[in-house]
Amino acid sequence: MATKADKRRIEAAVKRHRDAQTRLARTYEAQRAAHEAVTRKHSPKLWEAKKKCYAAHAAVTTAELASHGITPMQTIILYNPRYTGVTSQKRYVVRIKREGYPELLPVGVKGRLLAGRNPVLRPYDWSRVTVTDEILKEQPQ
Repeated sequence: MATKADKRRIEAAVKRHRDAQTRLARTYEAQRAAHEAVTRKHSPKLWEAKKKCYAAHAAVTTAELASHGITPMQTIILYNPRYTGVTSQKRYVVRIKREGYPELLPVGVKGRLLAGRNPVLRPYDWSRVTVTDEILKEQPQ
């Protein structure tokens, strides 16, 4: 059986616990507000810096492709992602993504993009790509 002194001790501990939880909640709210203020202030700068970085990366990728004679979304290339041989190469056109990375989109025999096909990752070595003199017939919108 708990005595009156034990009950008072428990009640005091519960009150201290409740007060500590309240102080912790206030501290978390202050921290959240400070973090939100900093984020609101610095996010536009971060977005602008990322946009510039992506644009620079896209320019580097375009220059690399131009050195191989490839114009993005125009020149049709032959490439096999599995490196099984020259005879089994597939037809692709190179698209530069928003972040500046190239990806290959499948192209049909008539020179049009194949609908419903997934893009293929870029080749590790662009020297394995055969550049054709064909141009993509329709531009995606």
